[in-house]
Amino acid sequence: MRRHVAPGGRTTVSVAIRRFLASLSMPPTMAAVGLGALALLVAVPAYSERITGHPIDVTWLFTINLVIVYALQVAPLFVYAAFASRPVRRFPACPPRTRFLCVVPAHNEERVVQVSVGTLLAQRYPRDLYEVWVVSDGSTDATEDVAASLGAHVMSTTTGGLGKARALAYAFQRTLRGPDDDRYVCVVDADNRVDPDFLAEMNNAICTGGFRCLQAFQDVVNGPANWITKGLWITTLASSRFYNIGRSEGIGNALIFGTGWCCQAGLLHRYWPRIQTQTEDIELNGLLLLHEGIGVPCVPGARIYDEKPTNLWIAIRQRHRWMTGHMRTAGVLFWPCLLAGLRRRDVRLVELALYYLLPFVMNLGNLQVLLSTGLQARLLAVHGPAASPIVQTCVLSLTFLYLFGYQVIGFALETRLWGRAPLYSIMAAISSFITWTPALVWACFTISRTDWMFHTPHTGATEPSAPAMVRVRGALARGWGRGLAPAPLLRVTAAAVALLALLPVAGLGSEVPTGGLGAAPVMAPVIAAAPLDAPFGHVTRAKEGSTLARALEAILAGHAAQAVTLLEPFVAADSHNMEAEGLFAAALYVSDRRVQAEWQAAVLRRQDPSGRQTAFLVARDLLPAFANRLPMADQLVDLLTPAGGPDGYVWLGQLFAERGRYDDASTILACGAAALDDPADPSSASLLSALGFNAWKADLPATAVTAYWQAIRLRPRSWQLYFGLGRAYYAWGQYGAATAAWTTADRLRHGDRATP
Repeated sequence: MRRHVAPGGRTTVSVAIRRFLASLSMPPTMAAVGLGALALLVAVPAYSERITGHPIDVTWLFTINLVIVYALQVAPLFVYAAFASRPVRRFPACPPRTRFLCVVPAHNEERVVQVSVGTLLAQRYPRDLYEVWVVSDGSTDATEDVAASLGAHVMSTTTGGLGKARALAYAFQRTLRGPDDDRYVCVVDADNRVDPDFLAEMNNAICTGGFRCLQAFQDVVNGPANWITKGLWITTLASSRFYNIGRSEGIGNALIFGTGWCCQAGLLHRYWPRIQTQTEDIELNGLLLLHEGIGVPCVPGARIYDEKPTNLWIAIRQRHRWMTGHMRTAGVLFWPCLLAGLRRRDVRLVELALYYLLPFVMNLGNLQVLLSTGLQARLLAVHGPAASPIVQTCVLSLTFLYLFGYQVIGFALETRLWGRAPLYSIMAAISSFITWTPALVWACFTISRTDWMFHTPHTGATEPSAPAMVRVRGALARGWGRGLAPAPLLRVTAAAVALLALLPVAGLGSEVPTGGLGAAPVMAPVIAAAPLDAPFGHVTRAKEGSTLARALEAILAGHAAQAVTLLEPFVAADSHNMEAEGLFAAALYVSDRRVQAEWQAAVLRRQDPSGRQTAFLVARDLLPAFANRLPMADQLVDLLTPAGGPDGYVWLGQLFAERGRYDDASTILACGAAALDDPADPSSASLLSALGFNAWKADLPATAVTAYWQAIRLRPRSWQLYFGLGRAYYAWGQYGAATAAWTTADRLRHGDRATP
C-alpha cells in the first residue's frame, strides 16, 4: 500500500482527513455525502435567490418538518406536564422487608466515590437488608481503596474500562442468583449523592404496588456551580417533576435515567445479557415492556442527586455518547416496540417507540432552525396556512413555553426559587443549544460505534472556586472600564439579546429527558479572599466512617435531635475534630438547645481562633442546605463564626458571592465589619474591600464607597482599592469622583510613590 507522507515524515492532509473520518466510525463516502448535503442545504437557497431573484418555496418541507417536531418533541412535554400538575403522591410507609443489592459502577472515581458509597451506607434502612458493591471498571487510581475503607464490597472487572453496561454485566454474572432471585438491584453512579430514605421509599413502592422496576426522582448536586450547571439543574428538575412523573402518572411507564433505578434481580439476570448499546437505561425500558409488559413507575420520595458537567466540551461529549446510544437503540427496538404496541393496542409501547426517534426529530429541529433563518433572510418563502399570522403566533407561543415556561414552573415548584428560575431558563436554552446541536450532528457520524466512547470526568466539588459565570461577569465589567454601560444594564441587555435570538428556534433549546471611552486600566476585580483548600479530604472521610455523614443528613432532614445523639459520643472521644465539633454545635442550635450551642461555639473559637475551618464547615455542609431559609443560615453564621476576627466573614462572603448572591454576601460582610474589635487593624482591610466589591455587585454604591474609603485608610497604597472605589462612584453616578479614583489607581499601579 502506498503511503502518503510529506517531506520530513509528516502525514499529508488527505491521510489526516481519512484518519479523522475513521475516528468517526463512518465510511468516507457516507461522510462526504452528509457534509455535501449540508453544504448544498446552505448554498442552494442563496445562489437560487441571486440567480432567479425569487426565494425558494419551502412550504411543504417547512410544514411537515414543523408538524413532526412539535408532535413528537414539544407536545409530549405539555401532555405529561398536565398529568403531573396535581400534587405528587408518595407511597405509604411499609415495614422494611425488601432485600437490596446496591451497585456502584466506577472508573477512576476516587474524587467522588466516597459520596455515593457513604450516603448508601448511611441509609435509614436495616443494614442487614442491603449490600453495597462498587464495581471498579479498570480503575487505575485509588477508587477501590477508598470504597473498601468505607466498608463497601469491591469487585474489579476485567473489561479495562469499556463501559458501564459491560461493567454491570460482569457484576450481575457474579452476584445474581438466577431468574428466581427476588432481591432488587439499585444502580447508583459513583458521582451521585443518595437521599437517606432512598431504600425505604423504594421498599414502600415495592410493597404497595408490587412493582418490579422503579426509577427515583433525579436532582442535581452541583446546580449552583456555574451557568452551565444552573441550566442543567433547571432542565433536570423540570424533566423529573413534569416529564418523568407525568409519564408515570399518565401512561404508567417512566423513563429509566441511567442512575437511581431499581430492578428485580431475576429480570436483570434474564434481560441484561441482551443489552447492546451505550444507553442501557432506555434499552432496558424497551426490553421489559416488550417481553414482560412491565412499566416503570417514578418514585418521587426516593431522591438521587447527580453531578453535572461544568465544562461545555465535556457536556457535548457526554450528550454525544447518549445520542449515539439512543440512535442505536432506535435501530434495535423501534420496529419491535411499534409493531407489538399496535398489535396489543398498548399505548406504552407505541409511545416508547416514538420516543426512540427523538434524536432524529431533534435533528429535524436543527433543520427547522436553518429554515427559520432562511425565512428571516428572505432566501426561503412559505405560503398557505403555515404563513398565516395565527399559525406563526401559535408556533412562537408554543416555542416560548417549551423553551422557558415548563422549565420555570417545574424548577420553581421544587426549589421555590421563582425569582431565579427565568434567568436559569435562559442559561438552559443557551447551553442546550450549544451542547445538543453539535452532539446530535456528531452522533449521526458515529451511530455504528459500540464502545464506551467517552468517560465523563467528575470533580466531586459542589461549588468550584471560581464559577464560569462569575469570571465572565468580571471580565465584562473590566472590559467596560469607565464603561459605556453599568453592569445591571449590561446583564439585562445580554439576557434580552439571548431571548430574542432564541425565540425563532422551533425545535431546540431544552434538555432531552433520558434525562469607558477613556483608557481605563484593565485590572482584576477586588475579590473577597483567595479560595482555601478544603481541610477535609476523602482520606479523612474514609477514616471517620459514616457517623458524620449520617449526622449531617439528619440535620438536613430536620432530625437535629438524632444528630445530637450520634455526635455526642463522637465529640467526647475526639475533642479536636473541627468538623464534628462544628456539626455538633449546629445540631444543638437547630434543635433549640441554644445555651449548649453557644458553649460549643465558644469551644470551637478557642480551638480555631481564625475561624477559617469553622467557616468552611458551615459553608460546605450547612449553608447550601439552608439556602432557601436565609434567617436560619444567618443565625448559624453568627453562631459558628468568631466575632473577633474577619477571616470567617470574608470566607463566607466569598462563597455567597460565588453563588451570585451578592446581597447576602454584603449582609454577612457588613455584619463582620460591625463586629470588628479594632476597625483600624490592617487585617480588617480584606473584609472591608470584600464588602465594597459585593456591595457594588449588589447595586449598593453608597455602601460600596463607604467600605472602600475605610479600606483605603488602612491600605493607602493599594491601586486595586482605588479602582474598586472608581467603579462604586461610577455606579452611584459620581462620574468626576470615579475618574479621579481611576486616575489615582493608574498612577499607583505604575509605581508612583507620591501620597494619593
